[in-house]
Amino acid sequence: MRAQSGLLLRLRRACVGLKTDRIDLYQLHLPDPSVPIGETLTALDGLVRAGKVRAIGCSNLSAAQLDEAHSVASELGTEHFVSTQERLNLFAREALSDEMPTCERLGMKFIPYQPLARGVLTGKYGRHRPLPADSRLFLYDISGDVPGQFTIVRATEETRSRVLTDQTLDRVEALEFYAIERGHTLVELAFGWLLSFPPSAPSSPVSLARARRSPMPAASAGSSPTTNATRSSGSSGGRRKRTTATVR
Repeated sequence: MRAQSGLLLRLRRACVGLKTDRIDLYQLHLPDPSVPIGETLTALDGLVRAGKVRAIGCSNLSAAQLDEAHSVASELGTEHFVSTQERLNLFAREALSDEMPTCERLGMKFIPYQPLARGVLTGKYGRHRPLPADSRLFLYDISGDVPGQFTIVRATEETRSRVLTDQTLDRVEALEFYAIERGHTLVELAFGWLLSFPPSAPSSPVSLARARRSPMPAASAGSSPTTNATRSSGSSGGRRKRTTATVR
């Protein structure tokens, strides 16, 4: 199967990079229009059954695609996606009316990406502040708006002018003033806003997957959010750290 061979190759690379033999949360970065979702889910299910992956997630799927994946997984008896990673921040709120309600209904965790709007919500792009040339905001741009059908290209001057408009800078200043008045930073405001939504609360999708499969003991209360990849501590004593990998 195309999906099986491709996933196995990427899994091996991820394990080598993370210096572990098992991935806690394995996420698809983009849907592949050329591969049926059932084939992808079957391949991922095989990784879970083989003990190579503990839970599976996805990214950049629409609400309709999340529903389809859930239905197909139920029909085939495979593992379900326990999480999805989508863009969400104070400036980009489309997911609030699309993917997030679907996550709540399906019992999935929502992991936001670009929480600081590619650095804009840090306040470092102030109106009268020099622009850092090596910022991620200016290193790349995305060409195309269809998930799975866009390419990453180097940002241009047009990108800069389109992103850092007077309106955007006005909004940043207003938000920063609002945060400072209340004794917080703009970054704290940005993350506090994200964490106010239940599906994006910092609990573990891995624990959710385990609870769905069996009455095994839940993961420790000190588990960290899975937005960051951490290396497994292997067979040494002490608690095992969460390991997250995204398939690109």
